[in-house]
Order: sequence, then C-alpha cells, then structure tokens
Amino acid sequence: MNKNTFPELLLKIGDFFKRNTVYIIGFFIIFIAVWRLRGTYEFAVTPNRGVKLAIYLYFFIGFAAICFTMAKTKKLHLIFLVMTAVLGIGFMLALPLQLIPDEMVHYMRAYDIADGNFIAAANATGGVIREFPGNLFIGGNNYQEYFSKIGFQLDYVNTTENPYTSAALYSPLSYLPQALGIFIARLFTDNSMAIFYTARIFNFAFGTSLVYFAIKLIPFGKFTVFTIALMPMFLHQQISLSADVITNSLALFSVALALKISHEECKHPKRYLALLSVCLIVMTMCKIVYLLFILLIFTVPSNLFHNKRNAWIFKISILLAALAVNMVWFAISSRYFVEFRDGVNIAEQVKFVLSNPITYLWLLLKTFIDSFPTFFSAMIGFMLGPLTIAVSSWSYLTYMFIFIIAVCITCDNQRIKKSFKVVQAILFAGTAVLICSALYAQWNPVGVPYIDGIQGRYFIPIILPFALFVPQLLPLKNTKSTDNAAELSLPAIETTGKHKMLVILMLFADFIALSDIICYFC
Repeated sequence: MNKNTFPELLLKIGDFFKRNTVYIIGFFIIFIAVWRLRGTYEFAVTPNRGVKLAIYLYFFIGFAAICFTMAKTKKLHLIFLVMTAVLGIGFMLALPLQLIPDEMVHYMRAYDIADGNFIAAANATGGVIREFPGNLFIGGNNYQEYFSKIGFQLDYVNTTENPYTSAALYSPLSYLPQALGIFIARLFTDNSMAIFYTARIFNFAFGTSLVYFAIKLIPFGKFTVFTIALMPMFLHQQISLSADVITNSLALFSVALALKISHEECKHPKRYLALLSVCLIVMTMCKIVYLLFILLIFTVPSNLFHNKRNAWIFKISILLAALAVNMVWFAISSRYFVEFRDGVNIAEQVKFVLSNPITYLWLLLKTFIDSFPTFFSAMIGFMLGPLTIAVSSWSYLTYMFIFIIAVCITCDNQRIKKSFKVVQAILFAGTAVLICSALYAQWNPVGVPYIDGIQGRYFIPIILPFALFVPQLLPLKNTKSTDNAAELSLPAIETTGKHKMLVILMLFADFIALSDIICYFC
C-alpha cells in the first residue's frame, strides 16, 4: 500500500465535507426533526408500522430531492418548485378535510360553482343553505378514522342541507381552480376522497404557478418572496380549498410583476402591463379589503406610453374599472350580509366609527401595538390546522429569524424607486386598517373597545409590501458600488452557501411544523 494513500484519502474526505458542509448539517437537522417526531408519544403509540415507515421515507426522500435540486441548479424558482411540491404533498396529506379554518364552507362554495351556480341563492334571512350529496364531507378526529372513509361514494339520494353564507360573500373568481378540479373529478368518479383531493390539487397547482412566476419575474428580492411562500402558514393555506390561495398568490405575483415593469426593461412591456391590469382587478375582486392593491398600477413608468396624458388616462381607467366591478359585486354580495354574533350590527358599527374617528384611530393603534407580536407569529404559523395545533417554537421562531434575514439581505433601498416605496407604504398600512375595520364591523358588538377576530393569516398578502418598505426605516445604508449592491440585493444570486443554509433551516422549520400536525392527528 502506498504510504501516500491514507493522507490522500483524508484530504479527499476533508474536501468532500468542505464542499458539502451545508447538506451534511442539513441532514443532521432533518434527522433531529424526524427523531423528535419518533419520540412524540402520540406518534409512538400509532399501531400502523407501514404508515410510520412511509412518513420516515417521506422526510428523508423529500430532503434528498431538495438537496439534489440545490446541487444541480442555482435558480431559486426551480428550487422553490421542488420544495413546495415536497412540502405541499406532506401538508396536503397531513391535514384532513374540515380541519383547516373555514375549509368546509369554501368546499361548499366551490362545489356549488362547479354545478354552475356562480352566484349563491340567498334565503329570506340572507343566509345561504344548499343541499349537497351525502358522503361529500369527509370528517374524522384521527388518520385511522379519516382514511377509513376512502371508499365513500357520493350519495345523491340522501342529501344534506349545509349553510355557507360566509363563503358566498367572496367573488366566484376565488373558487375557479377548486371548482374546475371538482368538475373534472366528477366526470370520472363519484368517490368523495378523490373529488376533494382533486380540488385541493388544482387550487394548490394554480397558486404555486403564480408564486413560481413571481420569484422568476421579480428583479430583486427573490429570496424574500421565496421565504414568504414557504412559511408554514402560507403552505397550510396553499394546500387547502380556501379562497385565500388565489389571494395570497396573486398578491405576490402582482407586486413582482409591478416591480419588473417599473424597474427593468421588458421585451414586451405592454403584455406585462395588460397582465398586471387583469391581475390587479381580479385581486381586488377576491376580497374587497385588498382593494388598495390597485395602486400598484400607478408605479408603472409613464415612458411606456406615448405621453404622460395617455399614461394617466390608462391608470385612472384601470382604477375606475376595479372600483366598478367591486361596486357591482358588493351590490350582489350585500344580500349575504348577516350578523354572525350577538350584538353585531354592521350599519350601527359603521355609524359609531364615523361619529368617533379619534376614538377608533386610537383603538386601531392600540390593537397593532398590543397584538403585533401575536399577528406576526400567527402569520408565520404558530397555530395550524383548525388553529388548535400548537406548533413548536423551534419552527416559527426559526422562521421568524429567516424572514428577518431574508428582508435584510435581499432588499436594496437604493434600487427601489421612491414612488414604489410610497405606494408600498400606503398599500401595507391602508390594507391593515381595512382588514381590522372590516372585522370590527362584521365580528364585534357595536362600540366595544377592542377588535376581536383578527388572525395573522389575513396579513399574508401584504407581507411583501411590508418587506419592501420597512428596510428603508432601518439603518441599512449601502455605500458599495452598483455592482456590489446588485450582488447584495440578490437579483440573480440565487444560492450561495449562506442562502443554502437558510433554505435548509426553512426546511427544518416546515418539517417540525409538519411533524406537529402529524402527531396531532395520530
């Protein structure tokens, strides 16, 4: 044996560890997540060994697939596609029907639209009740009970009456992917489970496609969008039948598209402009509290038009079009306004706010000051499922850290135009006020000194505007050259060692959250 063989071997081993440090650390991190799952009592006492083995294989194969992708490509949108597919499958299977907030009423609304009823029929009291086939709704308190119903077939004889008034308030545009999935599934089968999961897959695929192109198109801040789209709560919503899927995804895509048009030279700017206009109008139609997203049209540079007059005519026209379609839908949906809680009176609450503006402004300010940490952690995802699954602090605290780092390393204020910053500030602050005000009117007794019912997930659409605006308030002065600034802001840097480590930490946070969900239903 050559005396140099052993030292050379050691050097090769050392070189291997140096080149793959991130993945080796990642392996141990994921191993810890899986070991934690194994050590949880609820999972440990689950009798089905095949299910356990499948879960272990999912964690390790999913991690391997993501690492392989990061080793083969530096493009964040491709890495996102693999990561969201792996995590989406896990969350989709781990969360049964009815155990994501409001998923049942969203399912009913989508099913009604699949039958061609784009506008729900209101009864005399303003509520919406419709007969659905029996066995449509698959419930269960644990996996064994839930998946035992895998053979259920729709029963068109023994129908059940179910209300879904709250979902009837939303535009049918929010339910087109789910409804298409239900429609196609029913062409081939009457199996309840197959119909439900097909609807979820269609909704998830549509939302994921929008986020994929958002990461691909945005000229800078790619890693910020990447981070937002892989938050536990974002994934939790993204795999559901909720109307929030299209809202959250369109919000990221619209901001990304507006940034591309306003900060980069595009080969076909008018096509992008037309697409942005449609997206913004649809976005405002999804939920009226996000109406201020239409302001993104005013970030479009005037040099895309023949003159400033034509630019303003176009922008005002899009604004008026958005207001018009929302007024039409508001007139239609107003028939579904009902008081869901005792003491609630929308008209009287609006009168109270208008007659006491200072008191209400102080109430808003106090709400944000007192509850911001709760809103932020809930937005990341510290309570999942039916908002009863407490996620380990290892998960959401890790993700909070990643989000803060992502904002700091991907946002270069010198590259964002002043007009865009102003719009983002108005968009973020104004939408937050609209969200709180809508809940104060619809969910709280008249004149109460608090705002009940606010959930962190409602703020997901305005995370990116928040992430683009807030850094200018921080002492992050960039004194480097333009080229170095471009590197810092990550327009094309997609995966350096530091970013790979952050991606691994994201995966750890999501796997921990997923393991908590699995244990809850075991």
